[in-house]
Amino acid sequence: TYPCIINFSKDKNLTLSFSSDMKFGETHELVYLLNGEPFARVNLENFNPQTTQSTIIAPKENYILDIGKNATEVLSIKNENTNAKENNYFCAKYATDFGDKISLPFNNLFCNETPRFLSKDGNKIFFALDDCIYAYQNNNYSVNEIKTFGLTIQNIIKIISFDKFVFIFSKTAPLFSAYIIQNNSLIKANINFSNYENYSDFENIFEVDITLSKSNLFMLAYISKANYKGYVIYFTYDKVSNTFNYDSFKTSNHKFSYVLAMYKNNFSDASIIFLRGAEHSYDCTIVTYYPDKTFQDVYSVLAYYYTKDTKEIHTKGRAVVVEKTTNPHLWIYFYPQIYRYNLEILGEEDDDYISTNTLYLIQKKNNSYEIYNLVGYNTATKFSKGFPTEIDQSKIEGFEFLNDLLLIFMNDEKNKIVAYSLKEDSLLVENVSKNDSNYLVSYKKLDLPGKNNEGVIATLTVDIRL
Repeated sequence: TYPCIINFSKDKNLTLSFSSDMKFGETHELVYLLNGEPFARVNLENFNPQTTQSTIIAPKENYILDIGKNATEVLSIKNENTNAKENNYFCAKYATDFGDKISLPFNNLFCNETPRFLSKDGNKIFFALDDCIYAYQNNNYSVNEIKTFGLTIQNIIKIISFDKFVFIFSKTAPLFSAYIIQNNSLIKANINFSNYENYSDFENIFEVDITLSKSNLFMLAYISKANYKGYVIYFTYDKVSNTFNYDSFKTSNHKFSYVLAMYKNNFSDASIIFLRGAEHSYDCTIVTYYPDKTFQDVYSVLAYYYTKDTKEIHTKGRAVVVEKTTNPHLWIYFYPQIYRYNLEILGEEDDDYISTNTLYLIQKKNNSYEIYNLVGYNTATKFSKGFPTEIDQSKIEGFEFLNDLLLIFMNDEKNKIVAYSLKEDSLLVENVSKNDSNYLVSYKKLDLPGKNNEGVIATLTVDIRL
């Protein structure tokens, strides 16, 4: 740190200037702290013009190219053997380390025991405390409150949300209610399901989920406690009247144990999956409903894999995630190709926390938590520096991923929940056409100050008018 330079001007203004050699090599951002809190930030990612680079990359076994750190945009991808250009690929950012600690608007209201519901798109979280609903959204590394105006609903079963839509199921009236997020507020919407002949089933729901197709058709799926049959209700939303309107329904005569709602994504459209487990694979059934109102009903070995020795099953992005009571402990099936990704129990416990985008996994090992990214196939890569050292891991009670933020629930009266950003400075490409060919990838990359480990000197000048 260099000495502070103090200058008095003739008009009696005070100028303070000080510099610091960061000594950290490549630097993305400068953050100035006052009493330990950020008061000024300077983004250095565009300090130098980005460079264009080309390199040959071998794919991971799950049709992924790992472009690496500081890559920002893929310009072209060509198969090295055939010279054919790839067109149907998707890019995603991922992290290998934590970023900043994030301020939260929760005011210490909630703890790990407070019922919470994460949105299917991963950026919203809802808490139900004393029958009151609280809603929050991740917005550019900041958690912002969505106004709910004291909304109270008793005996909540489930809150399902995605995009701007929120649906709430409860054991008492209203059994099913819907809301729109508009101007950062939760606005009640109308529901017109009067033509649905089985509406009274909502009093006897065993499992329920909702999804939205690329054609903006909603699909509500549930299993009734009365007969354990599966039902799919198709409905639409009319923006002018702010009303959800019933369209039609389908039902299956099988008795089911699980219902899964696959949300629309880059790779495939929405779908509904009903599962029936059994002792033998030839008795297991999987029934899938699609937005065009067709369905596929098959006795399936896949249904057996989904349900045999299963502790929990749910959808995350384009994947079905199955947690087993046996090893391999974690099975992730990526749709529509249904690539299977297996993970052993990495620690001494079988309690997993996996992100909505299936890029991150947390497990406990040797009495401490480890966080991994899942970019490789059937492998988990540990974050380079692990968890921030200021976290007392003995007080951790749970986690929730809010896209590129991690909420950590603590047994601490002063800080019941803390949050950290995930430093997503690496780039990957999904869905290349071949797994056995190398690819020539042209891409843009940040040219960061300090990239040659020369360090970055930051100078701050403050003018104070006396």
